[in-house]
Amino acid sequence: MSDPIDFILGLKVEQIPDKTLEFARRCLLDLIGVAAAGVNTQLSIAIRHHARQQFGSSNHRVAMLFDGRSVSPAGAALAGGMMID
Repeated sequence: MSDPIDFILGLKVEQIPDKTLEFARRCLLDLIGVAAAGVNTQLSIAIRHHARQQFGSSNHRVAMLFDGRSVSPAGAALAGGMMID
């Protein structure tokens, strides 16, 4: 088998079966719903505050999910991952 990175980078959406794409869409919708439901939990509020304090001074900034404040990509990933956990 070829290198997994080559496979991932070379994969075209047309090569993915329709059932797989539909499943991926449902999974993404589920993650968005879980994040929306978890946005006001104490953990979510605390981790977004932490991410803003610790990851807010990066030159490469992105908005945190359902928050709008800008942090580094690592800070946004941390906050988003903990929000959906």
